[in-house]
Amino acid sequence: MPITPPPKSDFAAQKAANVVPLLRSVVGGCGLNKESILPTFLSSTPLSIPLALAVTYCHWLPSTVTKKTFLKTAINPAKSHADLALTHLNSLVFGVFLHPGRGSSKFTTSQSTVCYTKTNFIVIAKVVSVCAILVSRALSVIRAYSHLIPFRTALKLRRPSNYASVVNRKSKIVNRRLRSKFLAPSHSSRPCVNALTSFDTPNFPATIPTVHRKLSLSFFFGAWILVLGAFSTFSLHAANPPNIVFILADDLGYGQLSCYGEKKYQTPNIDRIATEGIKFTQCYAGSSVCAPSRSTLMTGQHTGHTAVRNNGGGKYLYDEDVTVAEVLKKGGYTTGMFGKWGLGVETTPGAPWKQGFDEFFGFLHQVHAHFYYPYWMWGTDVKVFLPENDGRKHVRYSHDEIQKHALDFIRRNKDKKFFCYVPYTLPHVELTVPEDSLKKYKGKFAPETPLPDNRAGYLGAEEPYATFAAMVDRLDQSVGQLMALLKELNLDDNTIVFFAGDNGPQGGHWQRVADFFDGAGGLRGYKSDFYEGGIRVPLVARWPGKIKPGTVSDHICAFYDFLPTAADLAGVKPPKNIDGISFVPAMLGKKQKEHEYMYFEMPHGKGRDVGIRMGDWKLVKMQPADNAPLELYNLKTDPKEQHNVAAENPDVMKKMRAIMTEAHSPERKYAPEKPTVGIKDYVR
Repeated sequence: MPITPPPKSDFAAQKAANVVPLLRSVVGGCGLNKESILPTFLSSTPLSIPLALAVTYCHWLPSTVTKKTFLKTAINPAKSHADLALTHLNSLVFGVFLHPGRGSSKFTTSQSTVCYTKTNFIVIAKVVSVCAILVSRALSVIRAYSHLIPFRTALKLRRPSNYASVVNRKSKIVNRRLRSKFLAPSHSSRPCVNALTSFDTPNFPATIPTVHRKLSLSFFFGAWILVLGAFSTFSLHAANPPNIVFILADDLGYGQLSCYGEKKYQTPNIDRIATEGIKFTQCYAGSSVCAPSRSTLMTGQHTGHTAVRNNGGGKYLYDEDVTVAEVLKKGGYTTGMFGKWGLGVETTPGAPWKQGFDEFFGFLHQVHAHFYYPYWMWGTDVKVFLPENDGRKHVRYSHDEIQKHALDFIRRNKDKKFFCYVPYTLPHVELTVPEDSLKKYKGKFAPETPLPDNRAGYLGAEEPYATFAAMVDRLDQSVGQLMALLKELNLDDNTIVFFAGDNGPQGGHWQRVADFFDGAGGLRGYKSDFYEGGIRVPLVARWPGKIKPGTVSDHICAFYDFLPTAADLAGVKPPKNIDGISFVPAMLGKKQKEHEYMYFEMPHGKGRDVGIRMGDWKLVKMQPADNAPLELYNLKTDPKEQHNVAAENPDVMKKMRAIMTEAHSPERKYAPEKPTVGIKDYVR
């Protein structure tokens, strides 16, 4: 006989009284408790919406209650708690399963509403994995408790007998198949639901009465998993992306870290990033000198398109240029930069605080950055004086000042998403370092010949090898301090840290230092060259729980890939006019899209030097004249670029010439620089 549905006014109350205990019993039967899943999701109010959807989806409605009426009755009481429910789900999916280092207590409703971004497919895969576990455990419950069919009876919601008989006939078939596939020959007729007590809920029934066995629980489990999956997918848009730290060393060659083969000194803290993360063996800087390399890093454009294409000052970013800091700010990041900028002084639109950085401390002009004991440095649109250095005194080391501000930025923003860009000036010349670092290496490489710096105002070194090793050692110690701070603030697991060098080792007057330490790692060339030694650089990255420790990648990437990589990590769209490709898949061991070619150019007057990497082929043009000879090398068989094979490969050369035209756009015309300050102002 048909069962009269309850009055509409009592419907929501009956749902809360009967359905919620049922769902708790099911989850408890799966062996899941507060600590492992849905810590707060099981409270009846946030659960109203998914339960209403589940009941409607499975047609478990009385004949006189429409879907619209039921949903309105069930969902209205929960409207005021919608944000709370969303926060619970976000906390679950991103705090418990995906980012265990950032607990649910740190994920607030306000954060959940401002962090909506595009779906991160890596996160989707993890949510699917979670749902798969739930399905597996649900099947275990069916196997153990298939004779428990409480849903329809508990709700007292059943259509007329003719409809019920059809459902029951179908349920017999489903149950029979389930029992034959999963169940043992004998089962208890009244199971005890001991798992219910793990929820510590008052007035909770110890058992549920045995009911009709013929209605399969598969509909309920299917609906429940469907709803949970839907809410999890919705939560993906409320992303909790990692903090991003990018550390850049100045004039550190490919071979000048012990994880890349350096034997004369050790860099344990930087090595740790590689051993606990990934080391790239074919990463290229943006250029062979400082300023354009940083321009590609910030804009995602190679030097055929980016604004700053050479050193010398007087070139800067425009308002129309979009930096990685501006991209990340769209994703809710707080941004800070500490160190050497080189893309525009305070009077230009290229100043860092005009290009997306909330905070800045360091050097605006690259020449200013050459000095380790300056009289003043730049803060955010304000000069910061170091009076202790007045009179050419060596008291406050600029690198240490940069480090203090970087660490302070991280401390103050530990509860926010942040991008911290730290382009240190070490180990760029001038060769000088505080005594507490130098004493470790004094006399270690004796006998040494002094290396003076003949430029006015610059410091030379009595023991150049010891001084350079000490500078790299101090750089490594600073990286260790930053990593330790992330650990101390419980940010370690949800922060990705990159470390790279900006171009090859310093040649020219300081070439003997580079050669002594095999700064190019056996490759040809130095800083300012487009041979491998001038542009191939170390790149390591660490992201606990995401990047497999000890990974070594031969993926060919360059500095202009960082902007799309950062955007990918943050879940925001990069600008359309970029040349970079995200290398997040390479870091996570996934299939990685490759570049057709890598392009480098440096203008000199009316001409330009050019470097192109296309597969294993490498073209080098190291004279600016248009009719200058072109060199071609096969890096697979000739990694040191000793044998020019241009004449033997006309087809390859034809493609290279086409790329030289295709990848180049005219350089901006800047007015000649009229510096208002100079070396006598930097140091005095």
